[in-house]
Amino acid sequence: MAIIDYPITSNYGDIDSMHKLPHKGMDFGLPLYTPVEAIQDAIVSYVGTNDILGNHIKLKLYNGDTIIYGHLAQFKVNLNDKVHKGDIVALSGGMPGMQGAGHSNGPHLHLTSIRDGVTVNPEPYLLGEQQNNSNPLIFPIMLILILIVCWKIKRYLFYGLGLFVLIGIVFLVS
Repeated sequence: MAIIDYPITSNYGDIDSMHKLPHKGMDFGLPLYTPVEAIQDAIVSYVGTNDILGNHIKLKLYNGDTIIYGHLAQFKVNLNDKVHKGDIVALSGGMPGMQGAGHSNGPHLHLTSIRDGVTVNPEPYLLGEQQNNSNPLIFPIMLILILIVCWKIKRYLFYGLGLFVLIGIVFLVS
């Protein structure tokens, strides 16, 4: 079963008994020792432990973003391994008192996503959606509208071309 097939026990941004500040990830109620799959193709950039996430791994996606899987019972990957979507990267953990559980009140998987050094909601990664802020249809629609305006009002041809170039630059930069 995929991660998204398990219940969400804490959403991104939640403030609850475990999270006094907005939660910087999502928690999924995976039973202990459940296989955890990579949600995107990536390279393993970290395998280790700390007091908060316990045993955790970081996957560096090919677009530069990072996905962190926390509260793991066992690692199934090594540093610098290439993983593909669906590959087993770990077994879930998080049982309080268990080695590598970190700050946890029960078995679960913590998932954090980082873009440009800032945590973002990991849900779009789980759904396989692209992580960008632009709609891919904006550019072709704007091109068609500009061409219609230029065809109808030929004296504004240069204004239309200038606007087209400006929109193209904005589209490429975003």
